[in-house]
Amino acid sequence: MLQIIFDELVKEVESYKDLDEKYLVSKGNDNGFERLVKEKISPMFNSKIKEILPNHDIKLVPQFGHHFPDMDLNIDNSIYGIELKSRKDGSWQTQGGSAFESTSNNSYKEIYLLFASRDANKGETSYQVRYAPYWQAAEAIKVTHSPRFSINLDAQSSVFASNEDYNRFHKLTKEEKSKFIQKALAKSITKPTWYSNPNDIVTATLYSELGKEQKNKLVVEALILFPNDLLHQDNDKPHANYGRVAKYLLDKYYVVNTSTRDMFTAGGQYEFRHIKLPKMIKTYQSNQNQIIQTLQSNKSFSKVVYDYWDWPNDSPKTTPLNDFKLLLNKLGNKYLKQQLSALNSTLSEIIFNDFE
Repeated sequence: MLQIIFDELVKEVESYKDLDEKYLVSKGNDNGFERLVKEKISPMFNSKIKEILPNHDIKLVPQFGHHFPDMDLNIDNSIYGIELKSRKDGSWQTQGGSAFESTSNNSYKEIYLLFASRDANKGETSYQVRYAPYWQAAEAIKVTHSPRFSINLDAQSSVFASNEDYNRFHKLTKEEKSKFIQKALAKSITKPTWYSNPNDIVTATLYSELGKEQKNKLVVEALILFPNDLLHQDNDKPHANYGRVAKYLLDKYYVVNTSTRDMFTAGGQYEFRHIKLPKMIKTYQSNQNQIIQTLQSNKSFSKVVYDYWDWPNDSPKTTPLNDFKLLLNKLGNKYLKQQLSALNSTLSEIIFNDFE
């Protein structure tokens, strides 16, 4: 029955084409999708669902304000929660609520996510909609000013094992939640540090304390995301910029590295076919298999790489791996044109051994 109900909600939202701007806006508390659901979808749904499921007492009740979740779905003698999320970049990922946030009603049988997405850059003026149990879409916990759930409808795994696990979490004390959050963050290479309350401060993880596999994961991510910085040259000499890498480690994983440079290489040059090249290229060569695997298998990661690459909006995209090679070749022509000409190779051919 839940599937019928949510399919009807999806159908109602997607039936609205060429929406007015007030239903598309997404600026802080001014959320067009929430307004659409409150003003249009809820009344229509409550009217139609009586005809679709006449033997059940079903009503959708918008709450909003300082209320989690945003809506109550009353089905006979049971209450389900619905949290609304939306994106205007066409993706199915967003930042969820605070991990310390409590439900406004402990009687919820289950909480669902109703997610609307559109690509504003393509001029889309209507939403595509998907839904999933909230616990299932809670892919990870991220730290901004406080620990928050990272929502991903395409998540391959979740912070929670089941709805029961998620319900138990909401009944934990603040101290117990803190311990749960620490364990969850540790699985993604980090311990939390948040500053919403001075009493909640926990020390960030030092890069030197990570295991070999964890370190390698971060190195590979940085090699993929920051070739513009890591392959930078000044006066024909390697001069990598590590600032954005350090910020990425801190923002995404709360990992602090006192010597980000040492993650990759001691600097300097090495010889490749009797031609001197920056040692950073050797680091890329050493990690070529992991780079390929990450770009081909990690869909969530592959969707964000273009933002880090500052990929021009008017440039076509093929696959993350192919476009990464194009970016490498562009940087090679910019910084290593003479050496690459002598080698009769492109930078991507050297890094990935793509020789005929």
